[in-house]
Amino acid sequence: MNENQIRDLLKESIENSLNDFYHERIVPLEKQIIKLVGITKKAPNEIEFKFRRFNPINAFKDTSNHFWDDPESNYYKFFSLLFKAVLDRGWITIYKPFEIKDVHGYWMGVFGCSTFPLTLMKKDEKFELVRLLEWKGTKVLLVYLIDTLVDYKIISSRRRDITIEENFLIGSSVANLRKSSEGNKSQRPKHFQEIHDMIEEIQNSLD
Repeated sequence: MNENQIRDLLKESIENSLNDFYHERIVPLEKQIIKLVGITKKAPNEIEFKFRRFNPINAFKDTSNHFWDDPESNYYKFFSLLFKAVLDRGWITIYKPFEIKDVHGYWMGVFGCSTFPLTLMKKDEKFELVRLLEWKGTKVLLVYLIDTLVDYKIISSRRRDITIEENFLIGSSVANLRKSSEGNKSQRPKHFQEIHDMIEEIQNSLD
């Protein structure tokens, strides 16, 4: 590895660290400052519960400051189209009584495109989390999808496994899923090529 390659790797590492710091520390503060103009009371049987989300990377060179939650940005459009693509393939299912628009908002929130406060409903003195969707494709395919988004530098790799587990694969171990994939000769799940084709098709549609 020559000096230029080392310099490029160091630069990329610093940029990724700064990006993660901004989205995990600064963005929440910005939102809290905005909320200071007024505070609304919650219903007595509801509390707000927020999930971990993936940190966005400006892979599409969008010019808006908050490109991740700008409906006109390519980043936002990419994940909106990705939602439609996985829904059309039957890889996610929607829990009743929720509708596509509800689940779309949840999906976009997972990738940082919107705020998605979730609700815990109190029932029999216990709090139950309301789930909007379930991943119906194979679990290893979902992990491969997220890994590919990281490889394409669309989202950050920071805390990817726990973010997958908290939002899509409740009760599953992503680490164990990775180990099971390593046992395959190709180390790639069925339909892996469809993942690449799907992402590249969406990217090309945004050019």
